[in-house]
Amino acid sequence: MTRSLLSLTAHLIRLRPRAALFGLAGMFATALLAMSSCPNARVEVATFNIRDFPESEAQVGGAFAAITELEVPLVAVEEITDPQLFNQAARRYLGPTWRAEFGPSHTAGRDRRRVGLLYDSAHYTATKARLHPLPGRPALEVQLKPAGRGSPLRVFVVHLKSGGDFIERRAKQLRALTAVVQQAVTGDDRIIVLGDFNSTSQTDRKNLASFATSTGLIWASEDLACTAYWKPGGRCTSSALDHVFTSRSPATATARGPCETEGCNPGESCPVFFDVVSDHCPITASF
Repeated sequence: MTRSLLSLTAHLIRLRPRAALFGLAGMFATALLAMSSCPNARVEVATFNIRDFPESEAQVGGAFAAITELEVPLVAVEEITDPQLFNQAARRYLGPTWRAEFGPSHTAGRDRRRVGLLYDSAHYTATKARLHPLPGRPALEVQLKPAGRGSPLRVFVVHLKSGGDFIERRAKQLRALTAVVQQAVTGDDRIIVLGDFNSTSQTDRKNLASFATSTGLIWASEDLACTAYWKPGGRCTSSALDHVFTSRSPATATARGPCETEGCNPGESCPVFFDVVSDHCPITASF
């Protein structure tokens, strides 16, 4: 409440106490209405590479148990080979208001793995979805309108080429993605770019930093020590492959699941989660 509003309130109370109560009620209602249209409402989002979903019934249940624990209304997902089954499982495990958007069908040779955006329609309405061609697998863009306060969102979900030998391929994908996102950031919408960037090297990380600079986005997940496990030579190790970029300063960015509970150096054996659910941990961010 501003100083002028406080002065007016005091004046009303001195002159007409009963009328002041009605005046105060009106002012508070106006203030609440202004808050409900606040463009800076908090956004909570996650990204989760669910390895070749659905591998098994155990993986389906374990993946959605992990998503439930995140308690966020927006989850980017990668490596989904059966979008229809994923949508059915989302409603079964999360509730009837949950939807998953995968955009138009596309041809990717033998690679059936799709990226998608899982969202709670009680919080957001998807107004548009489209695919942006990158060298290899396309990026998904979903535009969303919040049910309550807040500016519209434009969410880009990516899954860049994996493997230590494909640094230049990932660099080409990032350059193509940069051009797409640069057009999006010129508007008033809040922008989120997230997914599996397969950043296996320092060169990849330098390219991610350049992507953030070129688009004006904030690399929310830059400080995460690990987001995925792998077994070179039979020993479990970790790396930071999954990332989140936001158009506004993030309040938090956290690696969840076993990356949070068991850490980045679990020892000789990877967590059970690795074998049953995925080699990636869910990542959450809020801003």
